[in-house]
This record gives sequence, structure tokens and C-alpha cells, in this order.
Amino acid sequence: MRSGEKRLLYADSVFFESGTHLLGEPPLIDLPGIVPDGWSIERHGWWTHASPAGHRLPQTGWKIHVSADPRYTVAEMVTAATALVALGTPFKVLSSARVERRSRAKFAAPTQVGKTLTAYPSDAAGLLRVLHELYDALPGRGGPAIMGEQRVGRSGIYLRFGAFTQGWLAFDDGVRPARHTSAGWERDDRRRGAGVSLPQDVRDWLDVLPVPEDPALPMTEPVLLQRSGAGAVYAARWQGEPAVVKTARAGAGVDLGGATATERHEHEERVLHRLAGTGLAPEVLDSVVTADSRVLVITRVPGVSLQRWVAQNHPPAAATEATIEAAASTYRRTCCSIVGQVREQLAAMHRLGVAHGDIAPQNVLVDGSDVRLIDFESAALDGQFVAEGIATPGFGDRTPSQHADDVAADAIERYLLNPVLPSLLGHPPIVDGGHELIVREGAADLLPGFRLRAGEPLLEADRLREALLRGIHACATPAAAERLFPGGVGAFAHPAAPLSVLHGAAGVIATLAALDQPVPGHWLDWLADQARGCAPIPGAGEGLHGVARVLAEAGRVDESLRLLRRLPSPTAAGGLGWSLGSTGIALCQLQIGQIADVPELVEAATTALRAPQASARPRPGLLRGNAGMALALLRAAELRDDADPSTAAQWRAQARELVAQEPRRAAPGGSMTLSPHGSLLLPSLGEGIAGWALASLRLGDEQLDPLVRQALSVPVCALGGLLKGRAGLLAGLAGWCDPDDVAVVRHRTRLAWTVAPLPGRSDVAVALSDANSKLSCDVATGSAGVLAALAGSEAVLRVLGLA
Repeated sequence: MRSGEKRLLYADSVFFESGTHLLGEPPLIDLPGIVPDGWSIERHGWWTHASPAGHRLPQTGWKIHVSADPRYTVAEMVTAATALVALGTPFKVLSSARVERRSRAKFAAPTQVGKTLTAYPSDAAGLLRVLHELYDALPGRGGPAIMGEQRVGRSGIYLRFGAFTQGWLAFDDGVRPARHTSAGWERDDRRRGAGVSLPQDVRDWLDVLPVPEDPALPMTEPVLLQRSGAGAVYAARWQGEPAVVKTARAGAGVDLGGATATERHEHEERVLHRLAGTGLAPEVLDSVVTADSRVLVITRVPGVSLQRWVAQNHPPAAATEATIEAAASTYRRTCCSIVGQVREQLAAMHRLGVAHGDIAPQNVLVDGSDVRLIDFESAALDGQFVAEGIATPGFGDRTPSQHADDVAADAIERYLLNPVLPSLLGHPPIVDGGHELIVREGAADLLPGFRLRAGEPLLEADRLREALLRGIHACATPAAAERLFPGGVGAFAHPAAPLSVLHGAAGVIATLAALDQPVPGHWLDWLADQARGCAPIPGAGEGLHGVARVLAEAGRVDESLRLLRRLPSPTAAGGLGWSLGSTGIALCQLQIGQIADVPELVEAATTALRAPQASARPRPGLLRGNAGMALALLRAAELRDDADPSTAAQWRAQARELVAQEPRRAAPGGSMTLSPHGSLLLPSLGEGIAGWALASLRLGDEQLDPLVRQALSVPVCALGGLLKGRAGLLAGLAGWCDPDDVAVVRHRTRLAWTVAPLPGRSDVAVALSDANSKLSCDVATGSAGVLAALAGSEAVLRVLGLA
């Protein structure tokens, strides 16, 4: 998960939330008391916009961001807004005090931190005038530094050229913000100085302003380890010696208790000094304060994270049937040593008055037979702590204590036994005694013959199916514009995501249709209404082409065609793949054209699909890989068999070639995995080998490669969802096996592990989504994908429009 997505994990809800429910709170500043008659005030998402009546923003230009000192946010925003109103310059400001705090949270998107107000000068000629007024009106202190933007002297004012009117483009790596230029829409490059130079008069003015004087840092060879709204962590050399350099952004990284990143930094340094010389923690090498941050330099501890060590050594994933007994015996002995060392080190810390506060797999390093603990940001010293509510879910408490450390050590022991257990045990089980059964079955994965036993079911498949269907209906919110169903973090990626097949309402509706379940008409009304006003983002899986396909299949043909006319053609797609690329878009056009009987649409789609589909760098998986492209071509061939058999035959040949090109290699334990450019991937459906298995099945191959079968049969799977979890493994495997195949039955059985009851409704189940942290109904991570997988490989393909 990226940092901007991690913020969703800490929402005070059983669902992922964007925070728009906070808009009913009192405003950050009293705009009606500031702007005169003739100005409009409108709320959009986290922002409140103010502009003169009839004012039209240009598509792009130089925007001004103001970062306020958190101690004086309201006063500074009132000052800035008053100055902008006097200039007639439109602006937007964060909507409420809680939204403003969230924008500076530890897991906020790093590029958004500090942006409290944004002004939109009408043209480059007026830019300097607006800058002058704001610079003179605002005090020079400012708030958190804004990443990647030109700072105005020592103030909290920043500059960036970019889109005034938000646009979106689909690229091979996803949907990204776009800006309009004379040549059309292009990616909105938000790096400092990317592509456009400041006007000369602004440059001349900036050159004479005083700038922050920061000490030169003796850091070389930096390698970014992680970045968040709080700062960054680097592996580097400090004065020539190996070190870890932790930076904390001033005024940013706010946690649930209100502490900032620099306050936690200072506390962590005090904790490390208490533990100095004990070997229980890294040693402090240096600390430096700059204008915008605090830098803490500590010794680099050797080893790999426990997270990576388990992925490399857990026997069900890393061993073959022939080696499992010896591997499991060795693994259990090593685990006993790891847990013993963790407990011993915690006890020693506790005697020195330190509670760690975040004993999670990423904070335990394994170096051969030695174990070390790192990251003392959440620690307590003599019962006093600064950090609150930022510890890893499933391993840390909201407040650190010695008791919480002991509980976390127990969670580490369960994690070593079965890596999925801690995240599952934090949710109520779907049936009484469910946790005990999950722990018991997880332990059995380390026993000989684990591949030969399906295990004890937590909930019968039919009961699970009915509970999930009830959950979808219980979670529907057709009165809300933001979403019809709760989804995973992907539902927050762009405006079309909560409507889409993979992350939104279209996929849930398509799932019910594939299962021959009735779809309420007002759900279709919601989908058509929201699509009408949505940004025209293309794509079969993540964009609106898939929405148009679902509407057409549901009998809403006119609405489907109206939507399709607003969308880009396949030539404007993000690459070749199924989810966002030209192959998936052309297939949607073909499907809609045949349903609506529009020959021109069918011909345009056929022409697009005749284009070469081979990639210079073949990728794995359904989303953007060869498997998804092959499945789309095979579906197109089925649709055109009667009308154009020669073209259908060509598409089948192309699909065969794409599947043959899909990169594969064997993992150390003998399980087949996929690698786009040499990096090992899990056998998932979205980006792994399960997509290849589905494509091979649709091609009519007689048998599944034994190594592929072994990879898809792995019993340990951290997630339950379709794209990255067990449902995807089941979808890739089920079509090749008898219904009573042990691996298939085990996958079906264990899908019940990753669902939870809806609060207050014991008879209603919803699937656990990303990181097993929140509930979701979508296809990619939630209930709809699980339901499709339980119904079989063919049902999954029907939901996706590939059968």
C-alpha cells in the first residue's frame, strides 16, 4: 500500500472512507463573511471553492499553494482569503478543521501535505501581483513544506504549473491526473520545474528574496526505503558510514493524538539514548534540524524484515511435497528461536523503562540466527509516550505499554505459524468458534501431507454465498452520490473507480447478473446517473467502457450508447491490456455494438482488435498482461465466429501467441510464478499466473502445467480477494479440476476465513478487503469477487465481460 492509501486503513469505520462524511462539520473559515455578493461558494470533496460570478478558469496555469502554520491556520487562511478576494482571484480552501488535520496526517499522500489553500491567478501576467499581495499579507513562518514545488522565499507560499480543471488519462501504470495543453491532454507532471518555466518577472523577484539557510547534510548514496506524509526513511552513508536517515516534516505527520512527526522524532531519539549500548536498538549517530524538517541518523541494522523472511521460508509456500516435512521441522525450530529472542529483548527493554509499541513483522529484522528490533517511533519511555494510533493494525495498540508488547509478541508467534492469522483475528468470526478453527487449521499447514487435506470448513459454501448476497444488499447506499457499495482502496483512485467493474457498482451488478440474481432497478439508475456526470475515463476494468458494457447487458442500451459516445476510442487507451488498454476497450465496443445492433461500432471495434497485440515487454496477469489481452481476443472471437470466421480465427491465433509469450519461471520451492522483468510475483489473478491458467483453459489446452497447478494450490494466502487473493487462485484452478479436488475444496473452504459479519447483523457477511482491514463489496477485493469465484471460473469471466 502506498502512503496515501494507508490513510484509509485508519478511518474510524468498518469500510474504507474518503473523509467526505466530515463535510458536515463547521467550516475551517467563515467564507460567507469574507467573500462579497456576486461570488459563489461550493464544496467539492475536501475543498470549498470561492470564485467571482461568471469567472471561468483556464485549463492550466500557475497555481499558488499556501501552507499554514498549524498553530495559526484559521488566522492565516482568513488573511489569505481576504487578500485574494480583494484581487478578484478564485481560490479553494480545506473545508473543516478536521479535514485540515487529516491533510497533514502521517499516512496522508506526501504530495498533498501542506496544501491548505490554493489560488488560481487568471494568467501569467497577474501571477506576480497575486504573489506580492500574499507574500506581504502572510507571516513568513508557513507550515509543512510542500513537496516538489517552488517555494517563495522563506514563506509558506509555493508555486507549481498544472491543471486548473482536473482531467484524467489512462496509462499503462494506471489512471493519472492530466492537464490540457495546446496539443491536447497530457500527464500532469508535478515535479518541480517539469516542462514549464516561470515568467521572467517572477524569477527576478524570487531571486532577491531571502531563502532558508539549511546546513549541508553529509549524506551520500541515499536509497529511499519508504515515504509518508510524515517524512521519509533512507538507507545511506552518513559521513561515509552506513546509516539509516529518518526525516520528519515539520508540522506534518499528525497522529490520532495530535502529535507531529518532529515531536515523535524527538521522543524516539530520547528512547534510543536510553537503550544506547545495550544492543537492543540502533545507535544514534546524529540529529539535525533544518528549516522544514528534523533529521535523525541511526546505525543500519543488518537483516531482512520478518515479513520477507516468512515469505521466503514459510514451508507451504517455499517447499515442495517432497521437502515439506524437513522444511517444516527446521522452520518450527527457527520460529521458536525468533519468538524467544523477541520476548527476551522486550523484557530487557521493559526493565529499562521502554515499551516498544509496534512489534510488527516489518519492525523485526532477521539476520541469520540473530533477531533485532527497529522503529521506536511508537515507543513509551517510563510510561510516557508521544505517538498514538499509528502502530501496525493487528500488532500494536493505540497506546504503547509493556502489556501491549507482550500481546504483540503473541501475534508475531501466530504470524510465524501462518502469516494471515493476525490480520484475521482482529475481526469477529463469521461463526462462533471461528478463530479457534482458523488457528488450528493454520497450524496444520506445517504438517506433512498438507497438500492432501482440504481441512475443516468454517462455513458451508452455500451458507457463505447466501450471507455474502445479503451483505451486498445491506451495504447498498443508492442515496449517496459517492458510492453505491463500499470498496477497497482502488475505489478512491479516480472519479470513475467507484462506478467501475473492478472497484465499483458495475462489477457488483455484473456479479449478481452472472449468478442469476435480481438487480434492483434503482441500482442501475444510480449507475447510469453517476456515469453521466463522471469524467470520461476509459477502460474495461477500471474505467467507464466496462460500465457502458454492464449497462447494455442490463438492458439500458440507450444509456450505454450515450455514455460510450463520451469516451475515448481504443487508440487513446493506456497501453494494450484488458483493464485500461485498447484490447479491453475494443471488446467493450464490440459487445455493446452487437447488443445495440450498431454495425459502425462493431466495425470500429473489429478494426481496433485487428491491430497488433504483441508487447515488446510481455507482462503477466489479467489487468495489463498477456493473459488479459488473450482472454479479450478469445471473447471477441466467440462473438464474431458466425459473422466473420476468418477474423475470429486470427484472434484465436493471436491469443495463442500471447499466452505462449507470457513470462514464467520456477520459484525456489518449485512453484511456478510470473515475473514481468525478473521480479518474483505471487500467483495472483491480477498480475500473476492465475490469469495465464484461465487463458490456457479458454484456449482449450488439455492439461494445466503441473508447476502452475502447484502454485495455484498453495494453502497459505494472505488475502481473500479476486485480484490479489485466494478467490483469484480458485478462479484460475477450478476450471482444470474436479469439484472435489483437494486444493479447490480448500480454497472454497478458506474463503470463509476472509469474511466478517456486518456489525449488528450476524447473518450478513462482507468480505475483508486490502490488508484484511476493512469490508468491501467490490469485484477486485470484496464480496462480489468471492461470490464469482465460488460460482466457478466461467462466472468470473462473465462478470469481467470475458465470457
